[in-house]
Amino acid sequence: MVARELRRMIIDGALAASEKLPTPNDLCARFGVSVPTIREAVRILESDGLVDSRYGARIGIRICRPGAETVARPASLLLALQKASVADVLTACVSVEVASVRMIAEKITTDTRTQTEVVALHDILDSNWWPAYESGNFPASLFEFHRALVRMAGSPTLLLLADTLYQLLTPPAVRNWTDMAENPQSTLSYYKGVRRGSSELLTALPTAPPDAAAELWTKHLESRWATLFLYQSRSRLMTAW
Repeated sequence: MVARELRRMIIDGALAASEKLPTPNDLCARFGVSVPTIREAVRILESDGLVDSRYGARIGIRICRPGAETVARPASLLLALQKASVADVLTACVSVEVASVRMIAEKITTDTRTQTEVVALHDILDSNWWPAYESGNFPASLFEFHRALVRMAGSPTLLLLADTLYQLLTPPAVRNWTDMAENPQSTLSYYKGVRRGSSELLTALPTAPPDAAAELWTKHLESRWATLFLYQSRSRLMTAW
């Protein structure tokens, strides 16, 4: 009961992220329970990723806002147990992104905020991608772009799904990028193709019908973007996390 009530308070904002959780004595007085009960409630909240007790009683227990990694870790374990492939995760990711692009296209003509966000995505392509490519850290910048694109749709559910899938796709992306880097022409060709497809979407979004925008992004993801995960051999796709 105590854990459930504290969880509700955190979700509702009565206890904000980065603040300290009230002391055990204060919580005992508030809920009329013993210290062991409070400790058990804190343990449950910590397992949910809602508090961080690493600093101990002296500094206090901090309230947290869990990230996608909180979902990705158990999700990766479940997928591994079910012998899921990277290709399967990629298919789900394509579905989430295409749905997001369709939602963006439906609202962009009347939503000035979305129009501003499209300009910001252009900036990522123009300012971030080439330095990331030269430094060998292109996958991270690529995922940053895709996450920002999904966030524009304004759906917390789609963003959580995307973040979870990106967490799962990052290891194979980094691994394959390292392999691709052994052939500079291969990585440069890939970079140019992905940048061209991404730029085409951003250019089309302000005026393209939702179906056309969704079709454009589907083709891009299933060809250019997927290359990062299909590089070398398809046998790699069957490797569980």
